[in-house]
Amino acid sequence: MFLRHFGTLGLLLASCAVPAPLAEPLLGLRAEVRAAPWLAAVGSTEADTQGPPLALELTAWAHRDVPPGTALHDGAPLVFGSQRTPFPGFAPGLRHARWAAGATVDAWLQDAALAGARQPLGNATGVVGPHTLTWFATERALPPLGATTRAAGLQLWFGEPDGELLLLPTTLAPDTAGLLTIAPAQPGAPWYSLVLRATAAAEPPKVPPPARLLHLADPAATAPGTPADLAAAWHLARTAIGSGNRRPALLAMAQRLGQADLADLVLAADDQALRRIAAGLPDLGTLPTGSNLAWQFVRSAWQALLPLLWRGELAPGLRASLYRHLGAATLDPGALAELLADSSDPADLRHRLREWHRSQLGDRRASQRVRAHDWLVSVGADLPGYDPLAEAAERTAALRAAEARR
Repeated sequence: MFLRHFGTLGLLLASCAVPAPLAEPLLGLRAEVRAAPWLAAVGSTEADTQGPPLALELTAWAHRDVPPGTALHDGAPLVFGSQRTPFPGFAPGLRHARWAAGATVDAWLQDAALAGARQPLGNATGVVGPHTLTWFATERALPPLGATTRAAGLQLWFGEPDGELLLLPTTLAPDTAGLLTIAPAQPGAPWYSLVLRATAAAEPPKVPPPARLLHLADPAATAPGTPADLAAAWHLARTAIGSGNRRPALLAMAQRLGQADLADLVLAADDQALRRIAAGLPDLGTLPTGSNLAWQFVRSAWQALLPLLWRGELAPGLRASLYRHLGAATLDPGALAELLADSSDPADLRHRLREWHRSQLGDRRASQRVRAHDWLVSVGADLPGYDPLAEAAERTAALRAAEARR
């Protein structure tokens, strides 16, 4: 009898033993700033698009206790596909994610009773600003987290920069703690969490310059080529089957015709857009003698995308490419159609695009003025002294001064 009770006592003592400390491998947290022009397409009201630069510090933890928070899918206002349109109510890869912010996170962090069941895995700090996404990523365990500034604080995206993105349900105010967690996929495995806290930053983040700036090409840079020279490549671009064949065929045509903007467009296009661009190429046999093949290629490609613009069906990567090359005209398919109809070659289209953007600087909508001004700056055609967010009288004076200098 004594031995039986002694054995039971041993089992109870064993079950109450303190678990071994966590010994998870450290995580290599890193921050990367990316341009994100697609934010304007999925963004919120005009008042929410601006925000001061913030320094966001992230600390990664492994822990055994269940953290505060609710499932992201219960309150996420937007599930976004940067490469495709996802089912709007659910992103399967993010089903284990939870989110909490404010006093509950501070209380969880300060709970001394749980200190022995937690392990810090690394930290990183990155500067966050408007119109860009600062991505924090690890090599495992936690999907990347992207942040951009809004008037109320940080807007946070969770997922993959080039895949499915989920907008977190609340904006994180400066000096407020946030907690993003991933539940264990297997019994007994630890939770992984990111603790977020933002403070004021002196300067906005700097986006690394692209290796090569691509804009509407000048015909002077167009490679020589006649219908006879390009017949085989043109036919292949029109008839190739599958994106794996269609994309390189169209890319080869863009490169041979010296159209860097179209090369960028083809690289960013999804399969639906590639099919439309290829199908829109005219038959060389139907073109008049002496046709400008570069212009035929450019015009047909932009025209092929007009239906996608009207319906708002552009993939985010492709939309970003159009913002880079067409600016505010990306949001005005009617204006783009008129510009294409009135232009005679790539140089003429570029000139008309500049003039159209200059006309938009007088628009009553601040968002339109900002987009037009940003595009003009990107092509080196901005107006000295013009501020799209200045008072109306100041803007008018700057525009009149610029007109007088022409």
